[in-house]
Amino acid sequence: PDGVRDDPVLRHLEYFCIAWFSFEVSSRLLLAPSTRNFFCHPLNLIDIVSVLPFYLTLLASLALGDRGSASGEDLGDLGKVVQVFRLMRIFRVLKLARHSTGLRSLGATLKHSYREVGILLLYLAVGVSVFSGVAYTAEKEEDVGFDTIPACWWWGTVSMTTVGYGDVVPVTVTGKLAASGCILGGILVVALPITIIFNKFSHFYHRQKALEAAVRSSDPREFEDLLSSVDGVSEVSLETSRETSQEEKSTDLETQAPSGPADSQVY
Repeated sequence: PDGVRDDPVLRHLEYFCIAWFSFEVSSRLLLAPSTRNFFCHPLNLIDIVSVLPFYLTLLASLALGDRGSASGEDLGDLGKVVQVFRLMRIFRVLKLARHSTGLRSLGATLKHSYREVGILLLYLAVGVSVFSGVAYTAEKEEDVGFDTIPACWWWGTVSMTTVGYGDVVPVTVTGKLAASGCILGGILVVALPITIIFNKFSHFYHRQKALEAAVRSSDPREFEDLLSSVDGVSEVSLETSRETSQEEKSTDLETQAPSGPADSQVY
């Protein structure tokens, strides 16, 4: 409503939040050791995207104001663009990932589980295609919403994911059998990859907790690894563990081998 949109209290609160977010992003950009790494960090991109719509809207309004003869069509198109930009503000919620171990672990899990996610999507696509075709063949003569293949895809997706909105339901015996198979198949299809993804999430979550405990215990090496981590789970720590294991094996071999002159050792 226009009354809510023009509320001076909310407008001034929005200006204050935009100013604070802009100051925060600018300060971190100026103090960043590497500008390239700053713009490659996902959370920094989220901060920029959440603030940028306000300035783009302001520039667009000033541009049309300078023209002085903006038509109603131009203003309507500008309003649509502004609404799209305003939707980008929801990305500010992802800023909580900076302070949440669970969200950082979830991001790391999705990053390292792209194969499992791909398998899940493939299984769903195959199942939806098969059962949607059967449902369309069985229900196309009935006036129940199975008029087109895309409508059947919607029904198949809702059924395989066991959401079950109930907006479209089969009425024939063949359609009900197809729906039963779709639901049972969806349970198996979703359960198999989810188990693997959950195991990875548990691994990354416990590892993140261990890194945070190392920070609290003032372990500088683990602390640097945690700061260099992008997704909250330090891949540097994994490499360090491998290198440490290799160094221990090399040390054991050198201990067993006959030692030569001191001057011949290379450090």
